[in-house]
Amino acid sequence: SSNNVELIFIVDDVLDSGSFFDKEAGMLLDHIEIFMDMIEKGNYKDASYVAACSPKGVLRNMETLLKFKALKKPPNEDISPWLFHCKVLAETALEAPFIPDMIISLECAKAACSENHLELLYKWIAEERLIDGFFFFKTK
Repeated sequence: SSNNVELIFIVDDVLDSGSFFDKEAGMLLDHIEIFMDMIEKGNYKDASYVAACSPKGVLRNMETLLKFKALKKPPNEDISPWLFHCKVLAETALEAPFIPDMIISLECAKAACSENHLELLYKWIAEERLIDGFFFFKTK
């Protein structure tokens, strides 16, 4: 019908104009800016959720995880910002665009082990919130 043809032309015009992509890129940049501002202000817990829930998972990566790893553990906290971010990544894994890859999963396992929180690691593996292939080694 003619309505479908009109819709196709409208969609093509929007995509050709770049406005759709410009808006999306702007949204991603705004999200990254909010995240960086929170990190700079020491608000690592909120920054962790902003990163974990970032559009298209743009901040669910190793570079972001290493930012948290570099932060010092506040004296009044039970876990480091590194482990906290791993915990948030795992908590949001099933709703995110993708679960943490092998390298990030290994980094999260190291964080849990180094701070004696094996219960978190067991939970993440049992609930398939991390890629667990590296935990099970086959012997010949």
